[in-house]
Amino acid sequence: MITKEIIGGINGLLYGISQINTGLSDELVSEAKESINSLIDMDSTPDEKTEWLSKLCNNYEFLSPLKEVLFDLIMINHLSSLNPDTQEDYLESKAWDDILDNTADFGSEALNIFLYLQEAKDTEAIPSLDDFLEEYLFVFDEDNQEEFEVYEPLVANSDLIEEALGSIITDGTPLFENTDLEGIAIPMLCFFKDIDNKERVFEKIAAYAPNDPVLFPLTACFYGYYQA
Repeated sequence: MITKEIIGGINGLLYGISQINTGLSDELVSEAKESINSLIDMDSTPDEKTEWLSKLCNNYEFLSPLKEVLFDLIMINHLSSLNPDTQEDYLESKAWDDILDNTADFGSEALNIFLYLQEAKDTEAIPSLDDFLEEYLFVFDEDNQEEFEVYEPLVANSDLIEEALGSIITDGTPLFENTDLEGIAIPMLCFFKDIDNKERVFEKIAAYAPNDPVLFPLTACFYGYYQA
């Protein structure tokens, strides 16, 4: 079973793809959506789905730039399917360790955003960049230096969130090149900048980065996931 949040995320992602690939037919996008849903809903573990994910992205090349994000959604849906009564034991089991070992080269930091947004929805909290960094990731906790190293570029440039969307996109993008947050930070900032007005955000993305293969789809994915 696929959660409503995953469905919302997929719908957002494909909407974003269709906006930057205007030549794609509705039929082809719909076909890709069915294939994604079938893959995520497949009765297999995430590591068993990686080969199928690669085939999916080969069949629909417009999905390739979002391959790691699609794997994040696979992981989220797998975690959501766990029995709450046995989840803690499962996450400490060899089976889970094997999945992590076998998928070490898959996925992105978008996984943390999806997990954070799910927690915000469950607790009816309003998501924000500061809350994500400080209260969810605990990046300033001295015992959590590994997370800090990954998110240091975002921490150092967190004041971007105060800038206009156009500046976030044009001035912010180079700041995250060649980091683990490349392709993730700007969609994240655009989402947190205005979580209640996706149309305005989409308009600015289309104006300032019309050819970016990730920015529009991933930003729309965040909105679709959160608003589902």
